[in-house]
Amino acid sequence: MKKKISFEFIMTLIVCFSLLIYIGHTFSTEINTHGTEKSYAEVTDYSCELIPAGEEGCLEDTFVYHVPIAQEEYTGQYIAVFSHHQNLSVWIEDKEVYRLQHEKGRNAFGKTPGIRWNFIGLMEEDMGKEAVMYVTSPYEDSVQSPINIYIGDKSAICIGIIHDDFVAYIIGFAIFAVGIVLVAIGIYAYVKLRQVSDLFYLGMFAVFLAVWMLNERRATKMILSGSLVCSYVSFISLMILPMSFILYVREQFNDKEHISWKILLTCSFLQSTGTVLLQILNVKDLRETLLSTHLMIVAVLLNLLYRVIKEIVTIGFSNRMKVTLFGLVSCVVAGLADIIFYYISIGGATRMAAAVVFLIWLVVCGIFAVKQTYGMWKKAKQAKHYEEMAYHDQLTGLYNRTAYEEFMEGVDVKKSSCVIVMFDLNDLKKCNDVYGHEAGDSYIILCAKIISEAFENIGTCCRIGGDEFCVIVNEDNLPRCEKALKELDKKVEEANRQNREYEVHIAYGYAIYDKELDRELSDTRSRADANMYQMKFAMKEGNLK
Repeated sequence: MKKKISFEFIMTLIVCFSLLIYIGHTFSTEINTHGTEKSYAEVTDYSCELIPAGEEGCLEDTFVYHVPIAQEEYTGQYIAVFSHHQNLSVWIEDKEVYRLQHEKGRNAFGKTPGIRWNFIGLMEEDMGKEAVMYVTSPYEDSVQSPINIYIGDKSAICIGIIHDDFVAYIIGFAIFAVGIVLVAIGIYAYVKLRQVSDLFYLGMFAVFLAVWMLNERRATKMILSGSLVCSYVSFISLMILPMSFILYVREQFNDKEHISWKILLTCSFLQSTGTVLLQILNVKDLRETLLSTHLMIVAVLLNLLYRVIKEIVTIGFSNRMKVTLFGLVSCVVAGLADIIFYYISIGGATRMAAAVVFLIWLVVCGIFAVKQTYGMWKKAKQAKHYEEMAYHDQLTGLYNRTAYEEFMEGVDVKKSSCVIVMFDLNDLKKCNDVYGHEAGDSYIILCAKIISEAFENIGTCCRIGGDEFCVIVNEDNLPRCEKALKELDKKVEEANRQNREYEVHIAYGYAIYDKELDRELSDTRSRADANMYQMKFAMKEGNLK
């Protein structure tokens, strides 16, 4: 189930971001304006009227805004209009000075120019006149949505809008930063512990939430030029939120394998891919299917509420549940409040308050999760240490006899053959008796180093006794094995040229598994042993050095 869940989540990300790339590549609008010089003034009053489709030459419902331009000394000024998925035409007297128009057939996605700022430069002769703005939109609620109009110095307007959104930016970037840290810790935990951490999904949820929050700000639309891409970033981020939130929250409950989680994840996946498919087929764009995203979020929040109540009743009010409950309250308040405010067009003060609460919860959850992950990492590190002690020789660092026996059992001679190379250290007892056990240990360590370096990347080296070593080599590496033995002889000669109180002598012998001679791999080892002892005796009698 977890693999399927991860696949669905990754596929949703790929589809959505592919959509964004294509939108950014194909998006275009037509904007016409005339030359400007700087001036400055403020809007003191404006009026608006609705002209229904078919009247006064209007092909669709049109809101008409009458904006007076104050008669002041000309210094160069702008009219700034913040439009929401609206086409805009601005006239001064009988001259069109600005037009923002969605071009059908040129944009692969969407029916509007998106949410954007429009700056209309004024000329000296425009002073004291009236600007008439014609606003249309394919969305009924957008046509009736009032536009924000400013008149003044362009840089002053920009600074003022950014100043108004400053607190929201601080909160949004803080959530984004915490999310990135949690994602990084989650990836690190996966690399080190080989298991998907819920920190990763919590971090992804925070990142997408922050992206959505930042894209919703008016200052973002001013800073970034890709207005339609910004709008779709918001839609897609909001659409992905339920899936990442489910993947994190379900890990906090004891019934995380309950069928309801799987149903929610499947529904979220189908809803995301379905809305993208409707967008691609030009049936419904993402804004027109936004209700399905909101319903998905509500379903997730209601399920979360039910799970919290059930767990408190059946298990009790644990510390973990206190944190989860705090997060539930903040997320329910933030989510439901934002949905309600969206449909009744209320400002964002409560949304910022809910975002602050969520940021606090995110940090608390992050601290809890980091502590838990750190504890798991310490246990895993300790377990790995014990495993290394169990399978490694403490003196040489090579695999020990226990590991050797497991390696031998794991070789399937029916599928592939192998070479067994046996080693024995000559005169180890003499070295211990004459120079002491410290010198004997040094002898063993030196020989282990020579063997492991000679057979590096060729076979598995093991110390299976006091002075006995074994290397298991795949048969395909037989030429390299013979070359490694020559390299070993060379290293022994180099070691004996150094000023040591003892000489190094390593006897060896090898055998290839033969199904006609060997019933099992231990028979191959016996033949390798026999070949090694032949060399050992020859070295002792002086016939071989």
